Amino acid sequence: MPERDTFHHGNTVPSEGQATGSPEQTSVPNTAVQESDRQYEDYAFHHQLMCEVTEALGGKRDITYVPFVPDSFGYNNITSVDRNNAAVKEALKTAGAVICVGREIVVDPNHDPAFPERNTTDTASARSNVATSSELFHEACKLGNEDVKVIPTAWMHNRYIDMMFALPVLAEAAGVNVEDVTHISEGQMLRLLADKDLGIFNEVAKQMQVKSKLAHQAFHNIMAKCGVDADNNYEVAKAFLKEYKSYPRTGESVLMKESALEHGVPADRVIEEPDSVDTNTNLLNVATAIENGVYGFEFSEETPLVIVAGQDHLPRTMWIADKIFPPNVPLVFVESDAALPDKETLHDSCNRELASFRKGREWLRNVQGSDYQDHLEKLEHVIGGGYFGNEDIPRKNLAKLAKEIQEEAAAR
Repeated sequence: MPERDTFHHGNTVPSEGQATGSPEQTSVPNTAVQESDRQYEDYAFHHQLMCEVTEALGGKRDITYVPFVPDSFGYNNITSVDRNNAAVKEALKTAGAVICVGREIVVDPNHDPAFPERNTTDTASARSNVATSSELFHEACKLGNEDVKVIPTAWMHNRYIDMMFALPVLAEAAGVNVEDVTHISEGQMLRLLADKDLGIFNEVAKQMQVKSKLAHQAFHNIMAKCGVDADNNYEVAKAFLKEYKSYPRTGESVLMKESALEHGVPADRVIEEPDSVDTNTNLLNVATAIENGVYGFEFSEETPLVIVAGQDHLPRTMWIADKIFPPNVPLVFVESDAALPDKETLHDSCNRELASFRKGREWLRNVQGSDYQDHLEKLEHVIGGGYFGNEDIPRKNLAKLAKEIQEEAAAR
């Protein structure tokens, strides 16, 4: 594995008797002092993130942490080891799955226009996660684990969510099936929309079908975001095409599955989790699927879960997983190379992760169900209710709307 700048610098470990904890209490190792001020910031910042995360863990489960570059820090509530440690091998022998956490998907401006549905590309960070997950899968197989799965998860920026729900609007107006929309180029779509009355969905949305209601709301969210009069067909079509052009039509979980296959993971051992938009929903959807028997194994203290994420992303992932999965399930967290281009990008990413963790810590702190199924439902309510929001745009929360429609349908 090539050497890279990381938040864990090689041989930068506390001296014997040195305190561990917050950066204010921890002296900087000599090798780090000799590096640049920015290197010190990177080192201390990752340490601060790990300290805050591990302090916030529940302390009720077995958590093993494998940093990308081994270090000797002692964090609360976890055991830090290297990849060759016996604890990792024991976990791989009986692990139910290696969960490959999605990072980001980007629209490729240079995609082949002959294949409009392939307009996305994954990032180096996502590919690094897949490579590490595949290595762990093969190691588990060599240790005799014939049932372990690889679960690549999805990631989608909130700015794309309205377009995702509004695809039926586009399909109806263009006169095509909704499953065909992603295969149509922008030019073809423009021709199909010419002189069409996009306001038709004001009528369609009167139906009590969940998707129609959601599509209707998403349609108006896009109009509001673009500052468009919904009665002006030309402006509506232009706004839709702008959103459509930047909409990722191939999900990250698809690209990660393809990458896992290239790394030799058999197709029947890769199970996508395609429906989430971020780390919270990644792990919540996986937990719900396990609880419902989708992956062929049950939650158990004899069935660890191995979770792979990048150096900058893994600490917050650790805390989310501890909040979501049952406390009797052992978790093994393996850092992959963040594969970001430079130290400044790493620093900025870690800074965002710390801010997200501090916000999420308050968001999920008191979520607790009477049993695990109730716990998942409460998490779904809190996490799902946090999406689709934008203070600059008056909008009704789509997740809340979906729940209301479903409850109304059930009551009829």
